Amino acid sequence: MRKKYLSALLFGALLFASAGTFTSCKDYDDDINNLQSQITANADAIKALQDLVNAGKYVSAVSGNGNVITFTFTDGSTQQVTVDTADQEAQTVTIGEDGEVIINGEGTGYYTTKTPTEAEVEVGLVKKGANGTWEVLGEDGKYTDTKIPVSGITVSGSEAEGYTFTIVDANGESQTVKLPSAASAITSIDARLMDSQHTAETKGIIVIKEYAFDTEANRKRWKDLTSKDITTNEVILTSADVIAARINPVSVEATQVNFSLTNSKNETLPGVIFKATEYKGYVTDDNVNSRADYGNGLYTLGMKSLEVKDEATVNNSFKLTSGNANILYALNAQNACRGDYQFGVSIEDNKVNIESYLIDNDKDNKILAGIETPITNGTKAYTYEVPNAIPPSGYPDYEEYKEKVDAKVAHSVATEDMSEIYDMWLTAEDYDVKLFDLTFDQEKHTFTVNADPDIITKADFVLTVHTINNEGEYHKKDITINVSNKIVADADYATREWTIVNDENKPSIETKNAFFADMKTMTDGLGDQLAAWQRKVETVTVKYFTDAACKNAVKVPTTGSGIDLIFTNADNNKEVAIKDAVNMKFAIDNETASGVFSVDKVYYAQVTFSGDNSELNSIVVPFKLSIPELSTLFAIRDGYVVDGVINAYFYQVPAIGTSATGTAASAAVELERYFSKYVADAYVAVTGKIGNDDCTSLFAWDTYGAASNTNEETVNGVKYQKFATLKTDGTLDKSTTLELVGGIKDGKPAKAYGEAVTVKVTKDNYYTWKYVADGADEYSFQIRLMSPVYEGSIAVLSGDRVIVNANDFVKGANITEKDIEGRDYNNNNLYIFPNAKGATTASKAWSNKQIWDVTPSVDKDHYIDSAVMTAVSLDKDGNIVANGVINIKGRSLSKDTDIDLPVTITDAWGYKLDVTVPVTVKVGE
Repeated sequence: MRKKYLSALLFGALLFASAGTFTSCKDYDDDINNLQSQITANADAIKALQDLVNAGKYVSAVSGNGNVITFTFTDGSTQQVTVDTADQEAQTVTIGEDGEVIINGEGTGYYTTKTPTEAEVEVGLVKKGANGTWEVLGEDGKYTDTKIPVSGITVSGSEAEGYTFTIVDANGESQTVKLPSAASAITSIDARLMDSQHTAETKGIIVIKEYAFDTEANRKRWKDLTSKDITTNEVILTSADVIAARINPVSVEATQVNFSLTNSKNETLPGVIFKATEYKGYVTDDNVNSRADYGNGLYTLGMKSLEVKDEATVNNSFKLTSGNANILYALNAQNACRGDYQFGVSIEDNKVNIESYLIDNDKDNKILAGIETPITNGTKAYTYEVPNAIPPSGYPDYEEYKEKVDAKVAHSVATEDMSEIYDMWLTAEDYDVKLFDLTFDQEKHTFTVNADPDIITKADFVLTVHTINNEGEYHKKDITINVSNKIVADADYATREWTIVNDENKPSIETKNAFFADMKTMTDGLGDQLAAWQRKVETVTVKYFTDAACKNAVKVPTTGSGIDLIFTNADNNKEVAIKDAVNMKFAIDNETASGVFSVDKVYYAQVTFSGDNSELNSIVVPFKLSIPELSTLFAIRDGYVVDGVINAYFYQVPAIGTSATGTAASAAVELERYFSKYVADAYVAVTGKIGNDDCTSLFAWDTYGAASNTNEETVNGVKYQKFATLKTDGTLDKSTTLELVGGIKDGKPAKAYGEAVTVKVTKDNYYTWKYVADGADEYSFQIRLMSPVYEGSIAVLSGDRVIVNANDFVKGANITEKDIEGRDYNNNNLYIFPNAKGATTASKAWSNKQIWDVTPSVDKDHYIDSAVMTAVSLDKDGNIVANGVINIKGRSLSKDTDIDLPVTITDAWGYKLDVTVPVTVKVGE
C-alpha cells in the first residue's frame, strides 16, 4: 500500500501540562468546567483531574481503553475520565519511530514527512472535519480526509506547541481545552557554561568526551553479574561540562523538558540531550510553594550519555565547524524556545581515569581508587590497602578508613566523575546482606541498611562496587562500610514562631521567653525503635543553621547561643530526663541570643540525641523569632485626642501666691502623661516645619523636675532625647517635657502655638533585638500645645447678663463669684476672683496657680469710670472672710443700659485672655 504522508505532522500522548500555566491562564479552568458538563458517567473525574493539575501535578502519560481515558501523573498516580456513552471511545494519538500516525496503538498508514525529532511543529495541520473525521493538511495546501473518526476523548499535540484535549459527545459535538506543556510555556532561556568556561571570544566550548567502547571484553562477566546486556555500539559520548540556565517563567518545571543543541540552520546535534536539575544554592527562607520545588527559575543542565554505532557515524553526524570557525549552538527546549547561539562544541578522544569513589557525594571523604591489580581475563580491580603507602594530602590513612553510614536511609555510591561510567552494580556477601538486611537500587546506585542498629551483631560489612567504564573495562572496588548507631526518625516539625518578651533573670524552666517543640512528633517517628532509643539516650547537643539542609551553620560565640534547650513535663513546669520528656523548651536569653540570631528569619535547630558516646538520631526544629513593631508599643490615651491630634494644655505653674514675682511658668507638657503605654528609652524628635520655621527651633526638650536635661543622651557625638526614664522597678522616674519656644508675643499666641507638630519616635531594638523590617523601628504622633486658660471663657451664672442697680453703680457695685465664673478650655472653674492671701494685705492672690492676674477695665463707651479687682478681706486675726470682687463705679444713667465690661485674664504662662462681662445697669431698682 502506498504510504500517505502528512506534512510535518506531530502528535503526542504525553501531557506535561504546567499547573503554573493554569494559574496564570484561568480560561483553561473555564474550558475544563465546560467539558465536565459533557461527561455523565463519571462527573467527578474531570473535576478531580482539574484539581490535580491546579495543585501542581504534571501529566506524564495518557492512554485510552474503550470509553475510558487514563491520565498518569509524574508522581505515579492516575486519574480516569469516562466518556458519556459506551460507543464513544477515548483516543490517544501518537507518532511511531518511523513517523507513522498511531491511534489507540494501531497504525493508520498515514506518515509524517519528517521524523518527530526533526520536524518543526506547525499549528493547524490537523483538524476535525465536517464528517467528524481527522483531516490533514497536505503539501498541496489542502486538507485531506483520513476517514478516521474523531470520537470520545482525544489528546493530540506536541511538547513544543502544547496539547489539545478534546471530548466528543454522542451527537458529534466537541469541546476542547488547550493544555500547554512545560516546554511550550517557556518564554526565555539565558544560559552559560559554569566554571568560567564561557568567554566573550569563544562563546563557550562544550567538550564532549569520546570513548572507544570495547563491546566484547566483559560482556559475559557483566551479564553473569547483572543479567544485563551491554551495548553493541562502539562509541560512547559524554560531557562533564555543566550549563547554568535561567528559565522563564519561573513557574515552569524545566526538569520535565529535554534540552538539545540547535544551530542557526535549525540543525540539531543528533541524540545530544541535556537534562535540567534545579539549582538550590541560594534560596530565601520565606520561599513559597511554587510549581517547581524552589521556583527560582535557576537550573544546571548536564548531558546524558549517548551511545553511537561507530566512529564513522560520529564523524558523519556531528557538524561542529564551518571553515575554521566553530558553529555556534543554542540551547533548545524541545523546539519550543531557544536561547542565544553561543555554544561551540568539540569532540575529544578520552581515556577513563577513576581516581576515587564517593558515598553520599561526600567530597570531603573521598575513597581512593587505589592500585589497579589484575583479576582475570585481563580486567583489573582496585586494591585499597596499600602497605607502607602514604595517602595523598586530604585523604585518611588507608588502614583507618571506614565509611560510616546510617541505617534506614538510602546511600548513594558514585565515582568522582560519573560521566566516565557506563554502568555500576553494587553487591555484598550473602551473610552481610542477610545480617544487615541490605537492599540495593541498582538504577540509582544506592544501598540501604534496613536492620535495626540495636540488633546488628557486628558494625562493618564490605560493599563491592562493580563498574563498566566507557571503554568497556571492568573494575571492582571493596569499600568497608561502618553502620552507625543512629536511629532514623521521620519527624517533620512545622516552623515555631515566637514573639520575644522581656522575662530576664529567670531560670530556663521558669522563663516565659521560650518556644516549644513536642517530643511526640519525634517519638512517633521512631516507631518500634522507641524502646531502644529510650534505653540508650543520654545527652543532647544543638546546632543552629540558616538552611533546612543544615549546611550553613550559625556562628555561635564562646559565650553561647543564648538559647537553652531543656526537657520538660506536660505542664512545662519541671525539667525531666530526656527519655521522659513531653516537650522541648527552647529558653531565650535576649541579651545573648540577639547577638547570634536575627528576627524575621527562619533558623533551623538541629537537635542531636546521643548515647554510648555515639549519635542516635537528630531532628530539625525550624523557628522564627519576631519582635513587636515599635508603633504597637505606644498607646495614646484617647481622652486627649481631637481629630487625631493630642491636645496638650500647659499645667506646669509657679507655687501658690508667687504671682507677684513676675515669673512665668514653662509652656511645656510631659509626654508620658498622654500615653497609657510607651517605651521609655525610645528617642523622640520634632520634625517638619510650621510656616517658614523649622520645628526644631519652635520646640525644646527638657527633663521635668531636674536641674538639667538628664533624659538627654549622647551617642557617638549625637544628642538624643529619651521619651522618659524609669526606676529599677519599672515605674516612672523622670519624664521628658516638650516646651513651646517663642509661642507668645505681647501676651498673645505666636508661631507654633496651637499648631499640630509631628513627633517622631525611634528605637533600633527591642530588648537588644535589632529591628530589620523597614519602618518597624519608627512611630510618630501629632501634638499641639496650648494654654488651658487662654482657650477658656467667662460665663454669667444667672441669666444672660449681670444685673447691677443704677444707684449701686454710682456708689460702686460689686460683681462677685456668684455672678460670673471664669472657665478653662474644658469648662472647669478657673476661680478668677482672688481667694488667697498675698504678700501684703493689699496684694491679690489666687489659689489656682494657672491664674496670674485678672484685671477689669472701663468700657469703650465710658459708662464706667473705674473698675478694679480687690484682694481678699481678712479679719483681725488675718483669716480670709471674703474673696475678692470686681468693683465698678460709673455715672448716673437715665434708663436701663447694657455695658460690656472688659476683663483681661493673664495666665501663669503670660497669655492674656481678653473677655467681656455683659452687664446691665437697671434704673429705678
